[in-house]
Amino acid sequence: MTVEDNSNQPIIEEKILLEKRRVPKDRFHLVYILFFILGNASSLPIHIFMTAEAYYSVKLKGTPYQYNFENYIIVAYSISTIFASAANLRLLKSINVKHRMIFGLIVLTISFIFTAFMSKLDTTNWKITFFALTIITVILTGLFGNSMYQSSLYGLVGVFPKNYSQAVQCGQALSAILTALASIISLIVGKSVYDSGLGYFSSGVVLLMLCMCIQFLLGRVEFAKYYMRNLECGKKTVEKITLIEEDGEEMDEEIKPMYNRKLSNYQRINYVFKETWPTTVALFTCYTVTYTVYPAICSRVASVDRGDNDLFTGKLYIPITTFLLFATADMVGRTISVWVLWPSAKRGITLMILSLGRIIFIPLIFYCNAQPRRKSIPVLIPNDAAYVLIITLFALSHGYIKAIGVMHAPMRVNSSYRESAGSMSYFAIVSGFGIGSALSFLVAAVLY
Repeated sequence: MTVEDNSNQPIIEEKILLEKRRVPKDRFHLVYILFFILGNASSLPIHIFMTAEAYYSVKLKGTPYQYNFENYIIVAYSISTIFASAANLRLLKSINVKHRMIFGLIVLTISFIFTAFMSKLDTTNWKITFFALTIITVILTGLFGNSMYQSSLYGLVGVFPKNYSQAVQCGQALSAILTALASIISLIVGKSVYDSGLGYFSSGVVLLMLCMCIQFLLGRVEFAKYYMRNLECGKKTVEKITLIEEDGEEMDEEIKPMYNRKLSNYQRINYVFKETWPTTVALFTCYTVTYTVYPAICSRVASVDRGDNDLFTGKLYIPITTFLLFATADMVGRTISVWVLWPSAKRGITLMILSLGRIIFIPLIFYCNAQPRRKSIPVLIPNDAAYVLIITLFALSHGYIKAIGVMHAPMRVNSSYRESAGSMSYFAIVSGFGIGSALSFLVAAVLY
């Protein structure tokens, strides 16, 4: 593409070549590792709440919330994150991304310190109050903490090369694996659930404080500083020079006018959604399907060969086959996306169709051996191996579609709007998370 004055073409080409030569290297893959750790911390809060099943079952024993507390926690978390992520889309132009992330980390740290403190209190005589305080903490965590932090992280990594988005994805998946392993180890060694709860939440505090240090370090690394100049906050003008994407393709003529003037918040969001809607819908559908049955139904699937004295088919069956297996397969799916970039960024409709196809997993898991269940609803898949295969494919497809969608969304817009595309991806994710969580109540009501 040429600019209005063709005589300036050699100068523009020289500027582009010089710019490419100035791109610093990510020495020792430091920034990649930092994003991996930040990704790990970004999904740690909800995974800790979700996998602390034994802890909350004892704390809430004898209350109506003993067996379905996950549903309440997930719904409280998802509703608050939907509102917060929508607000974050409007804050892109007004509040620096680093300030948003630090604020989110501070709120998360305070929430986890409070929750760890609560784990050591005797709540026998005020279980309902304890449940209410837990839900309030989850809401505050989602509203001011995790959503602000994670949405900003998606926007931040959106301005970096696409493999850095994959680092965040794998870091998030690893946090699920670590929390599942922690749950299994605590069950094996036989520690009290109160000590397990204290360990869960204290480890979260340590990791979150580490992320605060990383956030300050990131702004001092030359490689990170180079790409962070594309962050949207504070941009007042757009240079009217040749706009060329990283893959060397020129900008579409229909898009060019969008960059010759400053856009309002509505125009910016409308433009980004218009360009990324297939991947946005794919991410929304992916999360809706997943959280309709996970963990509400999956955490109730018992072994058909269950024995009271058998460790694996007994108390370790659900932690291993539901939480650990799902988290591991999810991470494998996200990792595969590094090498198998199919469908391409331009084929968002294909990704959306693949995501819609995952609906088949809802009835498959529904008819596994989820207990308790109504006598009128039969178990059509009374086989542990079949359930393991189903949950593996379920998690693999979830991780793969999410990773591809998050990587492709920023690639469908110009670099000036990649932070918005990343934040919109997160909004689609938490919206699907919320709708799926709400639907899980309906599915559970039908089953139980």
